[in-house]
Amino acid sequence: MKANLLKNLMNIWPPFMGAGIKILRIADDYREVEVTLKMRWFNKNIVGAHFGGSLYAMIDPFHLFHVRLKKRVCLPGEE
Repeated sequence: MKANLLKNLMNIWPPFMGAGIKILRIADDYREVEVTLKMRWFNKNIVGAHFGGSLYAMIDPFHLFHVRLKKRVCLPGEE
């Protein structure tokens, strides 16, 4: 599946829509994914920070992509 089609399909996926998550870009080789989560009343916790479940939902499906593709994943802060 092409990365752009996957991005469009995942942007209308109910868990992403419900949490306010939007995929901005998926690289053609699937090694990079740019995702955003805007602060809204429904994804904010009692102290005004992002709800942890929304943060986890934002990255969870992409870890599986990398495991299934057996590609090395570079996390922020790694070289």
